[in-house]
Amino acid sequence: MRAAAFAAIAAASLPLPANAQFDEALEETDADVIVVTAQKREQRAQDVAASLDVLTAAALENARLLDIADLASGIAGLDMAEFADGQYRLAYRGIGATGTSDNQNFSTAIDGVIAPYNNTYRLLDVERVEVLKGPQGTLYGRNTNAGVVSIVTRDGSEGDGGSVTVYGGSGETYGLRAALGGPLEESNLFFRLAGRYEQSEGFIENTVLGLDDAHATEDFTLRGTAGWDNGGLRIVGRLTYDRYDNNADNLVPVQTPRESIAPDLGTGYGQLVLPVVTIEGPLLGADFTSITAYASADRIARFSAVLSPVLLGQEDRFDSFSQEFRLAGDAPLFGHASSWVAGLYLLDERHAFRSTTLFTPLNLLLLDQSQRQSTRAIALFGEAETELSQDWTLTTGLRLAFEDQEADYRVAAGAPLQSHSDDYTSLQPKLVLAWRPQDDMQIYGSVTRGFRAGSIFISNPGDPGYDQEDVWQYELGLKGVFLDGALEIDAAAFYIDWTDMQIQRSVVLSTSPFQTGTVVDNASSARSAGFELGARYSPADRLELFASASLTDAEYEDFRTFDTLGNPLDYSGNRIELIPETALTAGAVYTHPSGVFASIDATHYGEMAYDAANTDFQSEYTTLNATLAYDAEAFRIALSGRNLTDEEYFTRGLVVAGAGTFGYPADPRTVMLEITARFGSGTRPR
Repeated sequence: MRAAAFAAIAAASLPLPANAQFDEALEETDADVIVVTAQKREQRAQDVAASLDVLTAAALENARLLDIADLASGIAGLDMAEFADGQYRLAYRGIGATGTSDNQNFSTAIDGVIAPYNNTYRLLDVERVEVLKGPQGTLYGRNTNAGVVSIVTRDGSEGDGGSVTVYGGSGETYGLRAALGGPLEESNLFFRLAGRYEQSEGFIENTVLGLDDAHATEDFTLRGTAGWDNGGLRIVGRLTYDRYDNNADNLVPVQTPRESIAPDLGTGYGQLVLPVVTIEGPLLGADFTSITAYASADRIARFSAVLSPVLLGQEDRFDSFSQEFRLAGDAPLFGHASSWVAGLYLLDERHAFRSTTLFTPLNLLLLDQSQRQSTRAIALFGEAETELSQDWTLTTGLRLAFEDQEADYRVAAGAPLQSHSDDYTSLQPKLVLAWRPQDDMQIYGSVTRGFRAGSIFISNPGDPGYDQEDVWQYELGLKGVFLDGALEIDAAAFYIDWTDMQIQRSVVLSTSPFQTGTVVDNASSARSAGFELGARYSPADRLELFASASLTDAEYEDFRTFDTLGNPLDYSGNRIELIPETALTAGAVYTHPSGVFASIDATHYGEMAYDAANTDFQSEYTTLNATLAYDAEAFRIALSGRNLTDEEYFTRGLVVAGAGTFGYPADPRTVMLEITARFGSGTRPR
């Protein structure tokens, strides 16, 4: 079967005519048509036979979405779970929030490169954000069980002009964003520079230490882009730098959502350096793309000895090199028109981890765990969309991936060095059948597979290895535009089947003294089923009403394990944690010809379980957001409010036996004032 897979992908890579039909079709369509590249080839968003949300630069600005985590407030079925020191994970359709610390399910691609684990995903100077829902293993590979957030940044080639934004508001939050760039006259060169700085005193008060800025944060992002395009060959270099520095004291008792009782002050620091070189041009009658990237990510978390003589620390570093080559084009397949993409992906990643506990008066190291892990992966992939008839299309795809991991680790100071190695081979197929009875409507059914790589977790007793997680998703969807373009509907029903689902959970390590820790298990099987509906309706010019609803029923089918004291645990039949059962959103947007913009929306979330044992729950709650702005060509003034009803709720909870439930609270009522000055061509975002 492996030989057949290689042969199929190799055949897809033969010289074929380039994709000219798509370019000609675009010239005949409306200028407002959104073109996406989430499936690694240019398509109209409405033609993608998959659950896909697209947020343009204008939509991001109007909704004031500045970070990846903010996306969870506007996309049906997408949830955010916060972890220590500001780290977070996106969970979609029940997948993602339970994940381990180094393998995410919902990966983030910045200009085609999967960014490594870190809290460094700022939506800075982007052209659009494309959120693909469901397993994306065929085109994106490892750690994309839930989907992919694809961020497409501005590169200056379109003459986007420049802008400077200053803002401030609740929590003593202040920030600055700026961008400029464009084509250089009488040359094929273009450039773009963008930056962001923000600081906030936060809203957590530490009643033990007497601090009212226990969760103060500071972050800085800088991106530079330079490119050359002669109309055939295009070369673009990008460099992204992101840094955050914060007080990580935001794990509080659920009874006091904005008051910490920690005797020490936690701090967190992290940074990402991401250089990327992209080369595009014609090759062998097709469109060739090469993406070369190096990513270096650091994360340091500490709990300082303010009152306690014990200092806790954890350090992570990821260094990864990736290379992707791919070809795309059009070609007849068995007498039918077909568009295709095929490629090769290589990854070489190093991960270094250390966790320490220091008794500061004697400078005595009580705990010292360390791990160095290397991962090498190679994958061949291909996908083709074939027109079976005027109304029917069939998409087939396959990815063959091989991964090798080696790790050396110490479980404690002075302990012997141990080694662990494993390799994983995986096939990621994709099959989509779509019926398009008219240009702006389609009904599709799909079967897709995704996987999350296995790894080791040093705190696991006995064997530290945990298995690869595999996911099959079955989806039936409808998307279309009706009533002469006034009504847009996007609906999907899905069923997801997990095998060896990776679960990170808190356990009791000892009762005398009382001590907790974290382990990673594999649940033998789990499932998630649900339905999502999104609708936009324009009853009058410049007025848009929107609504969305999601229902997610996610549970463990077979999950039997043991705690670290040897006591049996059975979570079979329990709800998967951190996933709300329901979410309902409704809102309206109005834009006046004078430039006045107003929006309001409300979202109601159902309850969610905090842990796999289902011992405690976040109750249902409703949030209310609103924005009022005046938008001219040269400037913009906006006043926005989030969680205006000041709901107290948590994005994640930890149930600690004998100590109660602790959680990461969401922001309280926040109000921000933004002032933007624009200059150059293309002043307003599209």
